[in-house]
Amino acid sequence: MIETIEIINELAISDIFSGLLSAIIPLLILVITLRFEKKQTKQQLDQEKKEHQEILHLQNESNRIAAMPYFIISTRSCAHVESDKVYFNIFLINKGNGIAIKVNGKYIGLIYENCLFPLCETNLAVYNCTSIFDDKIKVVRPEEEYQLIIRQFIKNKSTDILSLSDFYCDEISFSVCFSDMYFNQYEQEFSFFIYKLEENRISLSGFSVKNPILINN
Repeated sequence: MIETIEIINELAISDIFSGLLSAIIPLLILVITLRFEKKQTKQQLDQEKKEHQEILHLQNESNRIAAMPYFIISTRSCAHVESDKVYFNIFLINKGNGIAIKVNGKYIGLIYENCLFPLCETNLAVYNCTSIFDDKIKVVRPEEEYQLIIRQFIKNKSTDILSLSDFYCDEISFSVCFSDMYFNQYEQEFSFFIYKLEENRISLSGFSVKNPILINN
């Protein structure tokens, strides 16, 4: 009789364990499934967020490029001599799709002489522009020109370019800074060669323009 009771107890305990396992296993599977789905959902959301940010970046970059000003040097830029000093009338044409604002020169030093600002220095001379170049409210629309006057200061005070040899060549390189309508800031580099010819004629050639560089902080 006692053995029969023990057998019944063992069967009852076994049934209890089986019932518990039958209840716990589905719960464990459900928990694991929910955790996996949560992880998958998070990864999917992160991927969608990343793709959305990339799309926004591409759209913003496309809008920026579409509105970017781009200057070239007009071929009607020329030199003239006044009181034995050489001046360069440089005309910049905005060939970009957007307006340029706050146009100003990138100076290589402090005021040099007679309220002029140095843009370029070579072995022969320092090339300066007047402070009018810093017209902070100036707006240059597409196809409009912006003029700057560059003056040459010979380093050797006892001579000037008109008293040098019959032929002389020098390269002027300078940069201009400006903003677009979205207040992105750019820097663009320009260069050209000057030639002193016979009869004190000054010729400009070899105009070179680099693409604007984004300089936002």
